Amino acid sequence: MPLYPVTVAKVNRSRCVTVKTESDNEEVREFWENLEEEIGESIEVYTLGEYRQGDLDIVTPKVGLFYLTETALYFQTFPKSNWFSAILGGIGKKKKEDKGETVKIPLTRIEKAYLQKPTFMEKLFSPKMPVVIVSFIDMDEVEKSIMVATDEKGTEIVNRIASYKE
Repeated sequence: MPLYPVTVAKVNRSRCVTVKTESDNEEVREFWENLEEEIGESIEVYTLGEYRQGDLDIVTPKVGLFYLTETALYFQTFPKSNWFSAILGGIGKKKKEDKGETVKIPLTRIEKAYLQKPTFMEKLFSPKMPVVIVSFIDMDEVEKSIMVATDEKGTEIVNRIASYKE
């Protein structure tokens, strides 16, 4: 019998077994509760996304959380570190891309959100990841867009934005 309750076990790419415990689920729940408290509203849909291109000042590609609330769409990245910088303990100045960023797009500023149709070659050779494109008007009244590859929840995000726009 294991020393701790196991809920999921899977093999990762390095052929090591990754074990997810009930305490992991608690940490995930706490993370989302803290994030909701921080932004001041509940998160309706969330997924992992890869920012591929757009008009934001983000180095691409960049992986982060892509989530929707009743009033805004967010893309949040996290600080990046490697073993070398961890050993040095932060000597010197951090580069801009080493910091986490949060982009908030109010739903009232979104002009349209849709799924990019894959090309014939992408259908043949790429994994089937929905790519969400969001066009919006920034605070300077300039039209901008972002392109984020997601899992199937990207479709739900697009559908919910469309329902808010009706």
